[in-house]
Amino acid sequence: MEKVYPYSQFPSSEPFPLEEYSKSFQDDVKLDEEPGEIDNFNERLIIFDYLGLHLPASEQQKIQKMCGIENLQNANDPEPESLNDFSEDVYITLRNPTPITAEARKCEAVKVREETLKTIDHFYYRRICGKEYGNAKLKPNPISLDDLVPGSDYLVTIKIFRPFLFQFETKNFSNKLKAGQQIQAIGGNRLSQIRDLIICSLDKKLCKEIEGRNIAKENKEEENPLVLYPSNFLFIENVFYNDLRATGSIDYSEVIREWAKEKNIKDLKTADMDGTFVKDLKPRIGYPYVYVHQGNCEHLVVFTDARLLMKDDCLCPYDYPYVMTTNRQYSRKCAICGTNNAQVVCTECDRLPNEHMLMCQECFDSYHNVDGRKIDSCKAYAFSEIIEDDNDDK
Repeated sequence: MEKVYPYSQFPSSEPFPLEEYSKSFQDDVKLDEEPGEIDNFNERLIIFDYLGLHLPASEQQKIQKMCGIENLQNANDPEPESLNDFSEDVYITLRNPTPITAEARKCEAVKVREETLKTIDHFYYRRICGKEYGNAKLKPNPISLDDLVPGSDYLVTIKIFRPFLFQFETKNFSNKLKAGQQIQAIGGNRLSQIRDLIICSLDKKLCKEIEGRNIAKENKEEENPLVLYPSNFLFIENVFYNDLRATGSIDYSEVIREWAKEKNIKDLKTADMDGTFVKDLKPRIGYPYVYVHQGNCEHLVVFTDARLLMKDDCLCPYDYPYVMTTNRQYSRKCAICGTNNAQVVCTECDRLPNEHMLMCQECFDSYHNVDGRKIDSCKAYAFSEIIEDDNDDK
């Protein structure tokens, strides 16, 4: 594929043999050993030898005393603060308004503003606290069974990007690239384990035309997209790693390989995703690969880092792979009210100003339905990036 996407256009490395490269350092690096203490005399010898200064011991002691850290102290310096005084909890910084007095609350405008601010805060938290990452396997608990030895294995960091709409006439689409997750894995992890951690809204809801009136009810009654369409693949270094674990899975790459033959693109191979381990790969660090699922939903996949396992890392092999970070996922608001989360996409409607409009259940009913029937010829599809309300079942 270097003819289509030349490696020179990306800040990437040469093919990186993960297993061979890590083994070449395992004998030289002893990460499980504690560093030995260096006395004052040996420390001075190391420093002056590094600087290339070959001086008598008396001169070395004189220079060391002149450059000592105690000479930087001042009698008026404040005492250093203890790190134990800082809390480990992380809080979201909120606005700190001026306190409103009881006399001011008699004003009707102040009452309305207070209620508005409460509503804004409510929807702010609903906006950032989506359920799409609620079940994500985040960084493992460090209190686990330590079976791994520092330096005996390696960690690979993989960045998964969100899908975006590509248009050929667009000159610069890099601003559309948004990272969704960062996953960390070890050499013994299967590619199928990494695939199971990739989060996408299309795996949760089918984008199909709504026939009935209650959109939320139809969304809950429909089948799981992962069960209906389980096929997917990872394309890494001219190899299609197909996920064929589920019954009824098909080879997504077949039609692409047939097209590649017509375009004289050769050397495309296939392999089983579940039978391939991270240690079997030779990826280019920094080069974009692709993950395809649900027909034509594409996510760029980039190997961003590879290093030896250290003693501060989680040493339990059963906790890998795990999601290191997830990007904040915002919900889309209704284009009519601008308050509720969008639940449906309306299209081909001559009564709407835009070709595609996002609407909530309430606005969709009031604008398109009378007595439970649609009054126009618009088409409505379930919106896949909805953040469901916890009170829907109540």
